[in-house]
Amino acid sequence: MIKEVFYQAAINIKKRYYELTSDLTKYESRMLATKDKLDDAIASINKIEEIAKKNKGNNSKDLLNELLKVLDNVDQEGKSIENFMDPINKGIELLAVEETELYRRICETHPDLSEQQIVECVKERLKKENLL
Repeated sequence: MIKEVFYQAAINIKKRYYELTSDLTKYESRMLATKDKLDDAIASINKIEEIAKKNKGNNSKDLLNELLKVLDNVDQEGKSIENFMDPINKGIELLAVEETELYRRICETHPDLSEQQIVECVKERLKKENLL
């Protein structure tokens, strides 16, 4: 019903989507490592707080420097996560734009098909390709 070129475009979009989302398992592992780092940072902050209470303000400059190191490590971890996720997010956004454009082109080329018919045709083809 729909031109083959459109099916191929839908197949390519779906394959690229799966490639991108397969990285999400890596993201989950990365998040668990980040959680451990944040737990360590909280423990370090608690130790600094205990030392500050015991010393009643003495060595406050040293404690402040230690606290700044902990906060800097947390900031670096946040930037690392952003750098890891940016390509995935941008890729998914690009695929959404491509999908919208593909749908527009299919509607334009096949004005006789309803939205439901288009969706069903593409779904059937993706099933045949084992992509659903």
